Amino acid sequence: MSGREAGGFAYLEVLLGIVILGLAVATMGAGLQSTRTALTERGVEEVAEYLVQDGLAWVQRLGRRDDNFPSSWGREIFESVLRLYDDVDDVDGLVQSPVSDQAGEEFDATWSRSFVVESVDPAAPDVVVADNSTDLMRVRVAALRGNVEAAAEVMLLWRTP
Repeated sequence: MSGREAGGFAYLEVLLGIVILGLAVATMGAGLQSTRTALTERGVEEVAEYLVQDGLAWVQRLGRRDDNFPSSWGREIFESVLRLYDDVDDVDGLVQSPVSDQAGEEFDATWSRSFVVESVDPAAPDVVVADNSTDLMRVRVAALRGNVEAAAEVMLLWRTP
């Protein structure tokens, strides 16, 4: 025999096997980490989109015009809590933190939600005009995680009686 017993492995063969096995385990670990990161990011996107859609649905249910104060914009002095908001322009400038959805579920403190309501030109809805000067409003709802905007949507609403 030439330095090798029948049925045994040489040192080089064992070393090569260990290297190949190590690379396989490292590749699997990297794949699992990549999957975990993708799932975490997808979870953040889903929560953000849910919070935005929940905010839009809430705003759509509010009145479009405040009959008691038709020339006012924003919250009136007595509208100190969300349940007292009675028309869309009341939410202008609102930042919710922590965020609760309409069902009352509260999200962790890393989430916040902001609302911007602007009067816009009906002929050019991308042009902002003076508050309450037209019957078309642009509402933007954004969900933020930390200080990073994770999702946002815009809708147009007419100030109908």
